[in-house]
Amino acid sequence: MIVRHEELAARGLSVVAVFQSPPASIARAVGAQRPPFPLVADPQEALYRLYGLEARLGALLAPANLGALGAALARGFLPGRPEGSITRVPGDFLIRADGVIDQAFYGRTIAEHIPFEAVDDFLRRCAG
Repeated sequence: MIVRHEELAARGLSVVAVFQSPPASIARAVGAQRPPFPLVADPQEALYRLYGLEARLGALLAPANLGALGAALARGFLPGRPEGSITRVPGDFLIRADGVIDQAFYGRTIAEHIPFEAVDDFLRRCAG
């Protein structure tokens, strides 16, 4: 999202990232990447519960996470100290301008996020 943010924002997408860490930890770990969108701290995981995000051991141990970890390390992103549930499965939500969730994407692993093709399709549909 950081890499494509300028292009996606020009097409009308606003991004908000929620983390299960306190603000100081987010600033240290994610803030160094200088994301051009808001970072929200949710250390009590209230938003995670509200949006039905799960925590599953299988999501942490999935082999697919190794590839994502390797790619992140290759780009210089070091994993931070786990805070909250280390088995938390991410969720990505495409929300229309009227506040209605158009699409909810629940990852199967701790490293899986919505495919950019789905984001591009959403933006095409909203533009038309």
